[in-house]
Amino acid sequence: MADTTVIIPNLNGIHYLKNCLDSLYACEKTAFPVIVVDNGSTDGSRELIGQEYPAVRLICFSENRGFSAAVNAGIRAADTPFVILLNNDTVVEPRFVSRLTDAVRHSPQYFSAGAKMVSLQNPEIIDDAGDYYCALGWAFARGKGRPQTRYCTPCDIFAACGGAAVYRRDILLQLGLFDEAYFAYLEDIDIGYRARMRGYTNRFAPDAVVRHAGSASSGSRYNVFKVRLSSRNSVYLIGKNMPPLQILLNLPFLLAGFLIKFLFFLKKGYGPVYARGLWNGLRMCCLPAAKSRKSSSLRPSLRICLKLEGEFLSSLFAHRLFPCQTDNLIGNPRNHRNQQNPQPHPVYGILHTDKEKQNHTDKHDKQKETRTAPLMLPRTAHHIADRQRPPPLDAVDTFVLCTMILIQSVNILHSRNTHQKKKKNQNTDQPLD
Repeated sequence: MADTTVIIPNLNGIHYLKNCLDSLYACEKTAFPVIVVDNGSTDGSRELIGQEYPAVRLICFSENRGFSAAVNAGIRAADTPFVILLNNDTVVEPRFVSRLTDAVRHSPQYFSAGAKMVSLQNPEIIDDAGDYYCALGWAFARGKGRPQTRYCTPCDIFAACGGAAVYRRDILLQLGLFDEAYFAYLEDIDIGYRARMRGYTNRFAPDAVVRHAGSASSGSRYNVFKVRLSSRNSVYLIGKNMPPLQILLNLPFLLAGFLIKFLFFLKKGYGPVYARGLWNGLRMCCLPAAKSRKSSSLRPSLRICLKLEGEFLSSLFAHRLFPCQTDNLIGNPRNHRNQQNPQPHPVYGILHTDKEKQNHTDKHDKQKETRTAPLMLPRTAHHIADRQRPPPLDAVDTFVLCTMILIQSVNILHSRNTHQKKKKNQNTDQPLD
């Protein structure tokens, strides 16, 4: 394990650090370097590390310089080919470091690998199984809130979540490390985006499991600090990485995405904060420093641009709206028969064979049992249910789908009106006999 360094950024995380470091040192039999970068903590975190963890290398800032600056300092201080970024509010499971590192060893084209992050409060629920980015300008965690048993297969992802991910250090240095202009939020999407434009691949490593508390530094899921920075960085991410033609192509989707999020945060009471963040992001894109970062980055080939655009569009549906068609779902109806203790599907219940259904019906008629029975569908319905079908859409999914249909309808109507005007003009221009 001497070829991997674990880097932990910390800001007033004394309540989490001990569990994080104890689990980290217990997960492997061989030693590996650990670096904690402290962002100006005042809660005694530094003293705790100095007294109880003398093997940890501590880098201290006098003030909070943000996530990107903290991990960059740790990456520069490391001298191993691989570096793992780990949030301080995590607890890792056995062999976490070795399994995560092995996920990027298989190919030199693998730039990073994200761990399977589950909820600290409920380890059966996914917190993050890789990050995706869609044409609406949204970055979202794959599998958020879904059963962790559905995400057990390695696969390609758009970017790895910086809360628990391994990176090749040499490629990080080639890319210029994490962009410190982000300060916090979406900097991991940015580094993954830049690596993808250079032809590298990001992976999901389901065997490396980490339990994550979430929002340890910001304090809550929605707050002024998080909403302001996230909205600003979402605009900056587009202006920095997307070619102008791609921005123009995605403009209807991006406008719809920003509008939906504005209405969402308006309902939460953060509408003005979100709008101010968008404005700051536009101003940020116009700064000379931002223009120099974009001009200095490698221009992707047309093939890579088309591939990424296809992923942005497919992420609207394949991974957000219809996860059953793309993810390895143990909870899929056709797999219930192979489980010793099957769990009811949210729509179809536990599906049985015809013989099992008949036995169940006879037993129910004779003994009149009053117990929770699976949903018994007709034979034709069972035949259809055996095919992979998505679960019911939630409110956000339905809203996104309706928005996309509305956009396409407007485009069709506009094209039809344009065609009718051209046809009318052609008829008026014809000479009379």
